Amino acid sequence: MTGHSEIQLSLCMIVRNEAAQLSRCLSSITPLVSEIIIGDTGSSDHTPAIARQFGAKVIAVPWEDHFAKARNIVLSHATHPWIIVLDADEEADGWTLEQLRPLLQGSSICGYYLQIHHYYGGGSEHEYSTDAVLRLFRNDPGIRYEGRLHEDVGVSILRSRPDAKIASAPLRIKHYGYQAGAVSCQEKQRRNLAILKDALEEEPDQGFWHYALGTERFLSEDYAGAADCFLPLLKKISPHEGYTSDLYLKTAYALYACGRIQQAKPVIRKGLSLFPDFTDLLELQAMIALEQSKLQEASDSLQQALDAGDMSAVYSSTAGSGTYRTRQLAGMVCERALCFEDAAHHYQQAILMCPAMTAVWSRWISLLLMMERDKDIAELLRMLPQALTQQLAAVLVPAALNARSAALLELLCDQLPQQSDTHVLIRAVRLMMESRYSDASELLEDRLKQQAVHLREEEDDVDSSPAGKRAASYLWAAAWAMEQPNQAAAILAGSTTPDASLWQVQMLLETYGKGEMTGKAGGGQFAGKDQTDSEDIAKRKVRAGTESNLDAQAGGDCPKREAEEGRRINLHGRVGRSPSHSSSGLPEPAAMLLYAAQLLVQAGAWGALLQLVQAGRLDLAGPEVPQPLLCGLLRAPASTRAALAGAPAGAHSAAAGAEASLAGLLLRAALAESCGRYGAAANLLTLAATLYPGRPEPPAGLACLRHAQASRASGRAADLPQPQMTLALLAAACANPSINGTIL
Repeated sequence: MTGHSEIQLSLCMIVRNEAAQLSRCLSSITPLVSEIIIGDTGSSDHTPAIARQFGAKVIAVPWEDHFAKARNIVLSHATHPWIIVLDADEEADGWTLEQLRPLLQGSSICGYYLQIHHYYGGGSEHEYSTDAVLRLFRNDPGIRYEGRLHEDVGVSILRSRPDAKIASAPLRIKHYGYQAGAVSCQEKQRRNLAILKDALEEEPDQGFWHYALGTERFLSEDYAGAADCFLPLLKKISPHEGYTSDLYLKTAYALYACGRIQQAKPVIRKGLSLFPDFTDLLELQAMIALEQSKLQEASDSLQQALDAGDMSAVYSSTAGSGTYRTRQLAGMVCERALCFEDAAHHYQQAILMCPAMTAVWSRWISLLLMMERDKDIAELLRMLPQALTQQLAAVLVPAALNARSAALLELLCDQLPQQSDTHVLIRAVRLMMESRYSDASELLEDRLKQQAVHLREEEDDVDSSPAGKRAASYLWAAAWAMEQPNQAAAILAGSTTPDASLWQVQMLLETYGKGEMTGKAGGGQFAGKDQTDSEDIAKRKVRAGTESNLDAQAGGDCPKREAEEGRRINLHGRVGRSPSHSSSGLPEPAAMLLYAAQLLVQAGAWGALLQLVQAGRLDLAGPEVPQPLLCGLLRAPASTRAALAGAPAGAHSAAAGAEASLAGLLLRAALAESCGRYGAAANLLTLAATLYPGRPEPPAGLACLRHAQASRASGRAADLPQPQMTLALLAAACANPSINGTIL
């Protein structure tokens, strides 16, 4: 069967039940080949019919649990001088005739290694590992595959032609097999294990089969079983085997993953003595050093990896090793070492190399917000407009709102669709930041009316829509910013599906408003403002059953609390603290209060926020608090910051442990310094150093405070604004040092 190309090249494949993937593969390669030979090993779906639609010759191939036998049957039907081999879950990545033609014209080369990208995870273009595979070779009866599994054609090339040359070609294959459904993966694992069982019975001393068995266990995350297969093999494998470097990496990582760190270290050292520029192994060494707080060792290993660069043409490697992934790790090490400028540099370099790395954007955005470098974030996003994907927007929007960043909110207004709900909310917050609360409320009310018209046409309820709840939530916060608790209650009462979490906060605020709260700033005490009506409304709502939905509603829709990995910027990466209880016995989870706190900060409802903090209900230094929210606190009025600096942040969260108390002291120090209370800031940092003598953050904060004060005294600007420096120290103090599972 003829193909469509002028090049004398045969495509050879074996398939079985690949109807879901075969079209993608054949579409990528059919214009480049003259012949398509497909061996079907027993499909029960439409695979053969799909193959014939592409002009393929389909032959029935008996399946004997032996990949080499099946492939060789197909090779025997090829009629052109050169053969290319692909699998159905692969595709040629942008190959052209101009690339292929010169490769097939040389007389001295018998085959070519191609680079293959094995994609994993959720399908991101930067989540893959690399390998080199011999897939393009001459059609010669002496060149045939060998091996039941992980079959290889290179041995037969060298056997039939001892002087043969095998080169590398600039052609890439995309492999999606590791993204297949769990059932498909399990079926392949069962098949492979059965084949390996037979292979080991036939050749029990063949080291490659033990490596293959360990690899199957490794891929199924049975790391202890994988290590048991790999360790004996390390003692006898030659450094010159093609899989030796990968064996060292997989052995070390398997030991690391199952907690056998002390066994992993000598494996890494031996591997690096053989392969000193193996960047993946250097990164693993750095990860272990980082977890053990050996920051200089981690930094040295990562510098070696950066010096080596991209080694994917030499080793089986993971995307970004030696380049952007190493930069990400280096940034994390620098953060732990309190070298924030260096950390920001590494993160920015990683972003420039791979703009799709949302996790790196998250760390960089959080760090630069604390360093008051909002404009640098906006500038880079204007340089890389394609980077503002939906995933990045899910990080950037709540960060910009919580930080009350005028520069970022302006950027988002320019780049987000103008009729989107998010765009309207951002515009409303910008108006609130200018104290134009009436204009903001009018904008949000108009949006609710538009949604009501649209949803009535669909016979739906505007209040039940996420957009409706978001707009109503911001209206509620705006009412508190204007010191109108009755209006806030009326907004909730006017909703047919009220947000139970905000009702709870409303009741708490009205209760506290009757007390003697201090620190009034842009909305302080609410006693004597006709509380009776709104309190009665709230009680009726609670009696109507809203309290039963409290835990379900506490998650809310906006602000996003960034609970998923890569979408959350917080201090610990932990969620789900146990809820406390009010005197009435109603649940009062931290998530509910944090949700409300973000709304209040974004709206500038400082008086309401102060009441929650001073009543001991809200811990703004808790581990779940997004770091950008702390930046927003530093943009509060000076009187609010002074009041917050005097509040016992962290004292209410005994469940958060010692780190939250340290975080509270650092946060209060940052707030005190930001409003000119330098002595109070120094006292708080000194207290933190006394209570936590082994932590580097308080002494570093004191040193920075002295530096900042000296700079001010001499008329020079500090290199880094002290409040932001202390916040960065706060982040370092509370950061989870473990990166297991984040990188590899």
